Amino acid sequence: MTATTDHKCFTQPANKDERIWRYMGFAKFVSLIANRSLFFCRSDLLGDPFEGSFPQKNVEKRPEVYKKIGKDKVAYLVDAIPGMFKRQRLSTYVNCWHMSPHESAAMWKLYSKSDEAIAVQSTYRRLLSVLPPKAFVGLVKYIDYEKETIDEWNTFSPFVYKRRSFEHEREVRGIIQDLPPKDNRGETGKEDPLCGKSIEVDLHHLIERVYVAPTSGPWYSNLVEEVVRKYGITQPVTRSSLDEQPIW
Repeated sequence: MTATTDHKCFTQPANKDERIWRYMGFAKFVSLIANRSLFFCRSDLLGDPFEGSFPQKNVEKRPEVYKKIGKDKVAYLVDAIPGMFKRQRLSTYVNCWHMSPHESAAMWKLYSKSDEAIAVQSTYRRLLSVLPPKAFVGLVKYIDYEKETIDEWNTFSPFVYKRRSFEHEREVRGIIQDLPPKDNRGETGKEDPLCGKSIEVDLHHLIERVYVAPTSGPWYSNLVEEVVRKYGITQPVTRSSLDEQPIW
């Protein structure tokens, strides 16, 4: 079992053994290890209103681009496409990681709401190996949404791009799409009451190390240690390296 990577929309890193990180609060961490599942969030709930959207240049070029389908259908398509792509977000699920050889102070601040947070460290190769083929994995590409365009001929395309203002995230994405048949694509996006999909994974293979947030107290490290052992996780629990003392 391994995730799908040989897809034109998904860019792969030169080094698949590079470290990846997932920063989260304590409750989400407990959910991860208790359910032994990675949660793929419905894309419209990720927090970025631009998820699954297209640059302005795409809109301007649509009348010309869709001529190949038939001149008599161009006006209808140009009007229908925005709604179709917007509904598509309801059937697209995303799991996000940060790629970096070391911890990120910025990521701790962005994705942990308090000192009581956790980072799970893995590698890109390990993530691929624990996900099923229906999960597509690759690097997010960052572009200028005022000047560049995105290919509209694949349903994955708008979900592997983000605005340049997010470049610091160095995001790795796992994406699962649960779209209806093409002849019923206009009905894309029946709301999922669970707001996502939980994909069972082998945590012993996925997780290399668990880090506790910088500035958290010793009691918190002890608590995390107790919880991971309770759920049978044997990987080491480490304090954030950002807690190291300066040398004068």
